[in-house]
Order: sequence, then C-alpha cells, then structure tokens
Amino acid sequence: MYLEDYNEIFKQAIARVIQRERKLRTDKFTIFCYENSIPKTTLNSIELGKNDSSMTTIFRIMNCMYIEGREFMDLVNEELPDNFWAEWRLAEPMPKEED
Repeated sequence: MYLEDYNEIFKQAIARVIQRERKLRTDKFTIFCYENSIPKTTLNSIELGKNDSSMTTIFRIMNCMYIEGREFMDLVNEELPDNFWAEWRLAEPMPKEED
C-alpha cells in the first residue's frame, strides 16, 4: 500500500470516531452544528471521511464534544488496523503518472 492509502484509512478512522462520539452526545446533526458554529458541510464532509480537515477544525469539534486530545487519539487508534503506524512509517508515496 502507498502512503495515500494509509492516509485514507486514518481519515476514515477519524470520521468514524467523530460521528460516533457526536451521536453519543446528540443525535441531531443540525443542532450540533448550529450550537457550536460549525458549518454543516464541514462536519458532514469530515464524518463521511471526504475531507482532509485541518487539526484546528478537528480540535474545535473535539472541544465541542468535551474530548481531550489524548482521549481522541486513543479512540482513533482503536479504529485503526493492527500495525497501522509501523506500516504507515514505511509507506512510500504513490508514483506520479508520467505525461
């Protein structure tokens, strides 16, 4: 697998954690966004794993859910496959296509 594949796996793990934790706190997507001044399109893209969000955005969402950084990363790590970090470190970028 290439680095981009591992990045996608990581992004999907973050998406699952954010969606699950938000639903534990409130099942109302629109209300959560409104009460926390988070654009619906931003949170939707993150929860679907379609967005390479900045850490600032992720930390803001975590803060709205009263989750600390270490707790969040523990939750994300639980979603990742075994040996993810070791394999990710060794992954190489996808070769660029030549014109």
